[in-house]
Amino acid sequence: MATAEHIEEKNGGAETPVESAPVCWICGSRKLVLHKPANLPADLTAEAFQITDSDYGSTGEILKCEACGFLQCPHMDGVLSFYEKMDDEGYENTRSERALQSRRLIRTFARHKPSGRLLDVGAGSGILVEEALKAGFEPEGVEPSAALQKRAVSLGLPVHRGVLPHKTARGPYDVATVVDVIEHVDDPVGLMRNVAEVMADDGICLVVTPDVQSVAARLM
Repeated sequence: MATAEHIEEKNGGAETPVESAPVCWICGSRKLVLHKPANLPADLTAEAFQITDSDYGSTGEILKCEACGFLQCPHMDGVLSFYEKMDDEGYENTRSERALQSRRLIRTFARHKPSGRLLDVGAGSGILVEEALKAGFEPEGVEPSAALQKRAVSLGLPVHRGVLPHKTARGPYDVATVVDVIEHVDDPVGLMRNVAEVMADDGICLVVTPDVQSVAARLM
């Protein structure tokens, strides 16, 4: 696999792809170029993966696919193990604010599916699950973080520990939500296939992911 030193900038700083680069997670192209070098600490711990992490912009090496534009970190292995060990007290301290976002998302998909079974993928401590329950859905979630999943269960919320596919989270679901999750996995296409497999034939899926070209992202 390619590393930062294998990707050179030529022609006045233009990014240049290399043949040894890994394939794009989305389209399979090998036209990957260095978008942003890694700036993570050498002694990486689960704390660096907190949802409310203040070190905005600290990432592994990000490569950009020139064929489809997708940004990815193909050289970071074992990311799931960090999320499984991750805890985040700051996340729970902002539960009421995050509930506002969850209610807004629920209103969005409720226009198309006003009720039914719902699966929240990457459910955290169950904030969206809790709000969906209040809105009349039959929700449940899956969450890899042992600490966050335990917190959800302590609140009486049906959040299962783990990721898809999951032996307990079985469809068909009328709604699936994947909120700020897809950018954290090393097989986004596989994730969406797993989501599709547990959805009803007429089910809907809501995916939310950050926009790296947004004003806020560029300012920060």
